[in-house]
Amino acid sequence: MASVADYLTQLFNKGRSYHTVNVHRSAISAFHSPIDGVKVGQHDLVCRDLNACFNVRPPQPRYADTWDVDRVLSYIHSLGDSSSLSNKFLTLKSSMLLALASAGRSSDLRALDIRYMAIKDNSISFELGKLTKSRRRGHPPIKLNIDRFDSDPFICVVAMISSSCYLDRSKAWRAGATKPQLLLSYIRPHTEVVPCTIAGWFVELMKQSGIDTSEFRAHSTSGASTSKAKAKGLSCQEILAMANWKKESTFRRHYLREIACNSTGSFQAVVLQG
Repeated sequence: MASVADYLTQLFNKGRSYHTVNVHRSAISAFHSPIDGVKVGQHDLVCRDLNACFNVRPPQPRYADTWDVDRVLSYIHSLGDSSSLSNKFLTLKSSMLLALASAGRSSDLRALDIRYMAIKDNSISFELGKLTKSRRRGHPPIKLNIDRFDSDPFICVVAMISSSCYLDRSKAWRAGATKPQLLLSYIRPHTEVVPCTIAGWFVELMKQSGIDTSEFRAHSTSGASTSKAKAKGLSCQEILAMANWKKESTFRRHYLREIACNSTGSFQAVVLQG
């Protein structure tokens, strides 16, 4: 047992983060035989070693602040009517607005399926049947509802997906093949995409909007949208429900960054409005 603790300590002394050391602890524990009936990762000596690593070098948030959602929305608005956009920019716009309006990750957007989509006059809803970071095996499908944003049709998710925009454009991409995923590649043969591809779309549009993508990466979209919603007066309970987070501490520790503004309304209304 002492050799395991020594190994973890050596990793830490080489400058590895607490998270990295903890991952090694979990990997060793998964394949090492229990000692005295206790898993290696839960042994008192190893736990004390990890606690010491945490106290000396506690994990720090990746971002001290977040990027301005309004800057991205302003750029998207400048692109004009969705029906006149190229396949590339229509796809980039669609993915970013879906992410901001739902506080969703790229894996959540990848799970959007047109077979489980319902379009109404004032909203569009999905049931995410696939497993995502927010949905564990055995749990019911996640329901996502996005309201129409009448204040600005150029950044309204419902108008962008329905009417004569993304669904009509992608209808030809689906011809002759079973492609139920909502978001498809804008490059022929328009295959279904994986989360890292959608994440790349986020980064490209952020860069086009003037966001420093050397500092902020794709996963920062959730923090940017939910931080804006909180700053505009939306309650933590409403934000947790929209983002499918169970604990307020998760939101505050990993996503919430201060933005000075004040308002109230639905999640989409406060995120999309200027």
